[in-house]
Amino acid sequence: MGMTIDKTIEFFNGLECHTPQAKDARDTAISTMRKYQKIQEIVKNTQQLCSYGSAFIDIREVIEDGKID
Repeated sequence: MGMTIDKTIEFFNGLECHTPQAKDARDTAISTMRKYQKIQEIVKNTQQLCSYGSAFIDIREVIEDGKID
């Protein structure tokens, strides 16, 4: 695989956006990548703790609200 998600986010943050649509697309892509990273973290912790019910709740919060903390 090529770039890591962190390197890709760094790349996108460095792009100049000349239209509102381009800025929205960049921001959406970055937000999606950060959500994916948060979901990966939740799944990793769930595999160690075996608390699947709370993991699904946490994942749903990430997806619905954009919560990444």
